[in-house]
Amino acid sequence: MILSLIEEGGVPEVRCRRIGAPLLFERLWRESGCQTVIEELIAGRRFEFAVERAIFLTVLHRLMVSGSDRACEYWRDDYRIDGIEDLQLHHLYRAMIWLGGELPADQQAGRTLVPRVIKDIVEERLFARRRDLFTDLSVVFIVLSDQVNRFLQVFADLFGSIHILSTTPSASVAVAGAEA
Repeated sequence: MILSLIEEGGVPEVRCRRIGAPLLFERLWRESGCQTVIEELIAGRRFEFAVERAIFLTVLHRLMVSGSDRACEYWRDDYRIDGIEDLQLHHLYRAMIWLGGELPADQQAGRTLVPRVIKDIVEERLFARRRDLFTDLSVVFIVLSDQVNRFLQVFADLFGSIHILSTTPSASVAVAGAEA
């Protein structure tokens, strides 16, 4: 097919674009919740461009080569990244301005010495999504003895609330944790 095009005098336009980093980081972006958190925050806003895609593009660019938004506009031509075709330089600027936008005064009081911005909300929501089940766990004991049941009773009396994380069938080993 390509040889016949060349024989007829037409040369197909062939472009080589990289896909590795965009595929890897796109998956991490989605699975970590970045995409969802940003989409939740922009819901109801009337942006006329894909804000989440603009932020993803600038983050990916900074991970790969660390340059300006202007450099990102040219860098992206070498990569296949879904949803960025219609983005222009001013969209990248507007997305970064939105991320750095100050929060209202009622969300500033008593927090920090510098003004809080939307980026802070993104970070807080991402942290909240990734908390594990034992965030409040402060003490873990591993017991290797024949008196596991007695230990667990004393442990419960001391801490009031315990979680039995693991025991063996012979009941000679137990792993228990207590909340602070």
